[in-house]
Amino acid sequence: MFTVEQRCKLFPMSGAGNDGHHHHVIGDQSPWYVVATMGLNLSIFLAELIGGVLAGSLALIADSFHNLADLTSLALVLIARRLQRIPASDAHTFGFRRADVLAGFINAGILLVAMGGVLTEAFDHLLHPQPVNGQLMLIIGGFGLVANTLGVWLLHRDASQDLGLKSAVLHLASDAASSAAVVLGGWMVMALGWLRVDPALSVLIALVAMAGAVHLIREGVHIVMEGTPRSLNAAEVRGVIEGVEGVAGVEHLHLWCIASTEPSLSATLRVANQPLAEASAIVRQVEREVAGRFGIGHTVLQIEVAGEGPSSSPAPAREPYDASS
Repeated sequence: MFTVEQRCKLFPMSGAGNDGHHHHVIGDQSPWYVVATMGLNLSIFLAELIGGVLAGSLALIADSFHNLADLTSLALVLIARRLQRIPASDAHTFGFRRADVLAGFINAGILLVAMGGVLTEAFDHLLHPQPVNGQLMLIIGGFGLVANTLGVWLLHRDASQDLGLKSAVLHLASDAASSAAVVLGGWMVMALGWLRVDPALSVLIALVAMAGAVHLIREGVHIVMEGTPRSLNAAEVRGVIEGVEGVAGVEHLHLWCIASTEPSLSATLRVANQPLAEASAIVRQVEREVAGRFGIGHTVLQIEVAGEGPSSSPAPAREPYDASS
């Protein structure tokens, strides 16, 4: 019996060999478009917060805190990326690969607290309508719509490769929709005098934001609890491995994520009794298959001879390993 481990590579690989033993982190640097989007979100937050207070619009205030959560999310993404670059140590053998998951938890918590406060105020305004400046709502909401749409366009290129960025893009997209609703609400206040439309919109914005936060928490918990990555099907992975020539069976198959975008696999491969070099070739072929088909770059594969499972009797003593032999 022997075990072979292949270290993390983030992207699906071609059929070429993947014998490299190194970690690769997406976005080691802070791309200019992330920083630019942070600047956009800061300007939206300030404009909507100040404008919401001046206009008496709870919807603008709710959207401002939604944008503040976006700003916090992007800042945490950058912090998480720096933490992920810290080398592994004896105390943290995987380094800080899950820093992006922790960032997602923090961001979701901030969003839930902020939107809880907005909901409380919104229900009070529904019962006791307050004067609202519809024109100011429309103007600032339009600014938020344009800025959030630009932010989505800036970040979409890396969203599929980073849970933190994916979260931020989803936040920005929902913010763009919220800003569009604010624009519509401002027009309704101006044209129809419907004051309750403002707190009604703030309730809608808060509920959408809270739903996104809950989803983010669920995804983070799934990773922390070593759940099978959403993009993988354990039965399909098992079938591909069993289809590799020389593999007689697969046992103890485990699939999990080290970080949000780094699927990992461990398994015991049953093979025929054969020279070590031939068994190693089977292991390498399995690594190539799961990397190319599923993007799994971190594998821990154990080999056992078919028909010679673990015995209940004590194992015979082994001679010390001699590296020179």
